[in-house]
Amino acid sequence: MFQNYRRRSSFEPSINKAPKMSDWDTVTVLRKKAPKSSQLKTESAVNQARRSGVAVDTQQKYGAGTNKQHVTTKNTAKLDRETEELRHDKIPLDVGKIIQQGRQNKGLSQKDLATKICEKQQIVTDYEAGRGIPNNLILGKMERVLGMKLRGKERGQPMAPPGKK
Repeated sequence: MFQNYRRRSSFEPSINKAPKMSDWDTVTVLRKKAPKSSQLKTESAVNQARRSGVAVDTQQKYGAGTNKQHVTTKNTAKLDRETEELRHDKIPLDVGKIIQQGRQNKGLSQKDLATKICEKQQIVTDYEAGRGIPNNLILGKMERVLGMKLRGKERGQPMAPPGKK
């Protein structure tokens, strides 16, 4: 809070001579630290600001200072009224059979197919069993490796060679 500075006296020029101790004056500068934001928010600080005529805007935050992580929200009631069960789509079983037939026709194991499409073997297993969540990137890779359509109306049909439509 206190800082001492030494300042050259302007009365005695010291050109070409060593400075003397009398050439220097000690100056003390007092600085008051600005109040922290937490101090500005106290009730006494707000009341003092109101008395001095400063415009004060106070807002009550929703759920401030509480640890309510499991509070029912507006959307929870809407979800409770929902009649159908919410879950992810699954690969249709007929697509799983097409993947399995195409893989066996090419002479590939599940692991070989997974390696060729840069995915885990478990993904190929889930897709063949109809448990996988459809992902167009993975299905596209499988279509290229197996050479047959897995999406759309032409499921199971051989794909045209690249460049020819």
